[in-house]
Amino acid sequence: VKWVVHPFRFRLEDRRKIALDWEHTECRWVNPAEIRDMETVPGLQEAWERVQ
Repeated sequence: VKWVVHPFRFRLEDRRKIALDWEHTECRWVNPAEIRDMETVPGLQEAWERVQ
């Protein structure tokens, strides 16, 4: 399986306006330093580092 990650970065004006769709049951804000210790899609940490 090959993953292609298209990273992007943005700033929200109001974090309370997050709306989940049918694919998700929860969300939370994390410190970017925590990404490496989380179970995510392959290459997410590297993608994040490219858009810093």
